[in-house]
Amino acid sequence: MRRFAGVTPHYTVHSHAHRGFSMVEMMFAIMICTVVLLGLLGVLGSVLRNQAEGRTYEKISIAANSVFGKAGQALSEDFDRPLVPDIFAEGRQDLANLEGVSFEVSEELEAEDLKRVDIVIYWKDESGNEHDKTLTTKFLKG
Repeated sequence: MRRFAGVTPHYTVHSHAHRGFSMVEMMFAIMICTVVLLGLLGVLGSVLRNQAEGRTYEKISIAANSVFGKAGQALSEDFDRPLVPDIFAEGRQDLANLEGVSFEVSEELEAEDLKRVDIVIYWKDESGNEHDKTLTTKFLKG
């Protein structure tokens, strides 16, 4: 390699003081991570609530399908036969296959060939509070 007179090679000098992160940069990074983690905790809480609520609605749906299925079967065999008290007892009764869920059935003849069946499903949440939901369907004489 040739050297030219009067020309010195250019070297870059790095100071040890410029390596790493400053305290201000670290504080901003910690603050951003904290905000992100708090947001994730909020999402996790709502996911857990929604999961518990989903299990409750699944339980209600199973109960309603069971009762409406039994009512539909009975009405398909004999439409003029009263559901209450022939098929279902009067008042509130427990569902055998679902713990903590009970129901009450009522029916009304809306036309000669149309019957409305209402069921009220009762259940308790994790806190022990009782809730109820009224569901209705209509059966046509077949």
